Amino acid sequence: MQFLKFKIFAPWKNVLRHGLSTRVGGVSGGSDMEHLASLNLGQFLGDSETNLAENYRRFCEAVGVDENKLVMAEQEHSDEIFVLRDGEFRPEYFGWRKPLKGYDGFITDAVGVPLLVRFADCQGALMFDPVKRVVAAVHSGWRGNVKNILGKAVKKMVEEFGCSASDILVGISQSLGPCHAEFTDPLKELPEWMQKYVGKNAGIKERYVDLWKCSFEQLVAEGVRPENIEIMRRCTVCENDIFFSFRGGKKKTGHMAGVICLD
Repeated sequence: MQFLKFKIFAPWKNVLRHGLSTRVGGVSGGSDMEHLASLNLGQFLGDSETNLAENYRRFCEAVGVDENKLVMAEQEHSDEIFVLRDGEFRPEYFGWRKPLKGYDGFITDAVGVPLLVRFADCQGALMFDPVKRVVAAVHSGWRGNVKNILGKAVKKMVEEFGCSASDILVGISQSLGPCHAEFTDPLKELPEWMQKYVGKNAGIKERYVDLWKCSFEQLVAEGVRPENIEIMRRCTVCENDIFFSFRGGKKKTGHMAGVICLD
């Protein structure tokens, strides 16, 4: 089992567990499902429940979180974030078989409740306030950037749990890099305020977009300190051999996941 961790969370290893899966170390695949090989964590992709159960078991065991308490969503590229307060849980919230509908992010102050988001080119952002002991997991593709879901997650941590944005640490997963984030016509597909991340405006190829920089600046604009943001800067297309990628897999791919949990 291979999984990645953020260096920025290392000082808090006694109170925080987290990890990012790769595509390595699972049981999915086969001649007709090679695009799911091998640690696919994506539902509704044709993978069997038996494979998914074993993949989730392996990943959660490696990170050290309880798979039966996972809180996650189907993910719809929304900007909706679900707040889960300590002591306010119901059984229907838990487990990978019961993803919630309508959300792309979670925040909690409860110990032992892992928050999980899935991705395959999109960004999986994990957040931690070491002062208030609050964590968040957020899924953000380019549509999430348009809706500023990362900034909204920080704002909700401040409003709902009294966090200070300057205390929040953020890690952004392996995802679509500016080297492969090509749009058909980004000047039409993206809002005007995002044009500074496009092509020559961002010092990259025409029709390509720097979504890493966009996410970084959205977090900073909400009060997160630049030094408190770690972007993995590993492109899922460039490293399609170890990362699932929607574009690298020609629109057929499995999903990775990021999980974070107060210990």
